[in-house]
Amino acid sequence: MRGIITDETEIYVYFELIKRMQPGSVLDVGMFLTRIGALSRQAMNCEIPCGVDLTGVKLFDGMDFPVHQKVYDRMLTLSTLGDKTYDLAALFSVNEYLDEKQKPAFWEYLTGHCKCILADTRDALFVQYVVEHFRCEAVMVDNRQYAVVYCG
Repeated sequence: MRGIITDETEIYVYFELIKRMQPGSVLDVGMFLTRIGALSRQAMNCEIPCGVDLTGVKLFDGMDFPVHQKVYDRMLTLSTLGDKTYDLAALFSVNEYLDEKQKPAFWEYLTGHCKCILADTRDALFVQYVVEHFRCEAVMVDNRQYAVVYCG
């Protein structure tokens, strides 16, 4: 299946930084938890508390399973994002699945509706965009770089 994530470093970074940042709401772009095979908000002895409002954004059609209702408070698509603001957006292994023409508008949406973004740094254009416009912090784990982007 397209989009499955098995990388333990990615999983660790996702959970650890959410734990440290303690957001009240998370926009999980690409539905990371379901892409690692999680059946709940837990993996690798880590957990996202049930008090955190967790919204999943589906990238792939046909990925509607009952277990998603256990993991996420609500699920959206790129075309149904709406006006809600979030404390944190998680963006792992996502940019490679977006159409090149979608990316700038999508990044503008994220930076306008999320106080902070936690992202991998594989997409050089995304990194360039956020570094030019926002305060960013690099996080190194196992010789891999992730970005924390402070949008407002």
